[in-house]
Amino acid sequence: MRIKTYNSEVVQVPKYPIKIDGENLDIPNNLLVIHNPQANDFQFKITNFEGTELFRSKNGEVVSDINNNPIFNIVSMFGTTKIFKGKKDKEVLVSLSKKDSNAVMNYSININNQFNGDNETLEMNCDKLYCSCGIFQGKEIDNSPMICKITEILNANSFETNSFSQFTIEIPANVDSVLVLALSMFFVNESIRNKYRRFEKTYIR
Repeated sequence: MRIKTYNSEVVQVPKYPIKIDGENLDIPNNLLVIHNPQANDFQFKITNFEGTELFRSKNGEVVSDINNNPIFNIVSMFGTTKIFKGKKDKEVLVSLSKKDSNAVMNYSININNQFNGDNETLEMNCDKLYCSCGIFQGKEIDNSPMICKITEILNANSFETNSFSQFTIEIPANVDSVLVLALSMFFVNESIRNKYRRFEKTYIR
């Protein structure tokens, strides 16, 4: 069966603004997430396309600005992931839960949209290999706008464990930058875990 991917899908502006955090970060519309497991300081760095470092993380769980001020942290437990503001587990920004799906890896995303005060459910769909994903303002099946796209830049070593990897993030206007960064780091972490799972199935008997 052909694997559904999101590489060629087009990012769209949301139907109305999405805001989950009081202080929106000033970031460009296109970003790179760089994972270097051999790095001595920060294994994850988020840069613009010119290579300027904007954010960093040692382990993919706590993401900070370049002055090492924590922006959010990711906690996964019992099939549910929560993304908290700062370094503590007091203020929940995003909740994710995995749903059953045959075609894609499907996640339900719950947020409180500060733009209108409503609790909203977004959808994150990833291809089966976690090489690309789309985040939708609503359900993909309902033709909801794709408000963010994350794709891995593939090369000959992309499916090796413990290898250098890069991911692109495409963001339209009026989408909260903290939300995008948090979901992007969640996706990158899942992509890395998926490589290890495939390695274990292939080489460990």
